[in-house]
Amino acid sequence: MATFQKLKQVTLPVLKLAKGQPRYLYFKGAMHLGKKIDDQKDAATVAHCIDMETGEEGMVICPAVMVKELNEAYGGESYVGKGFEVVLTRVPDKRYNIVSIAEVAIPDEFATKLAPPAEDKGKAKK
Repeated sequence: MATFQKLKQVTLPVLKLAKGQPRYLYFKGAMHLGKKIDDQKDAATVAHCIDMETGEEGMVICPAVMVKELNEAYGGESYVGKGFEVVLTRVPDKRYNIVSIAEVAIPDEFATKLAPPAEDKGKAKK
């Protein structure tokens, strides 16, 4: 049976924020408006992230509070390339969530996966 090498990931899964459970996210890209899927809802703000615990890469649907807080705390897009603990908490009897965000150190074992491969200086030049 043939084996296939993946060249490019065209679509990404959604990394959901579960209420009350910390998620450790590394932001690979800036938050931006995703595609509008429904005429009755505005397009969601999404971000390309990696779950630092599982290594899973995907898109996070960013709650409005999270967008506001990260943009205020990190001018521009300076949150990109950083790791965060994100905890979503539902406010009882309300229609909104509270988002707790803390910048966290990127674990060494995760950082080595992010580093670009070193050039092999021993390779013959063509």
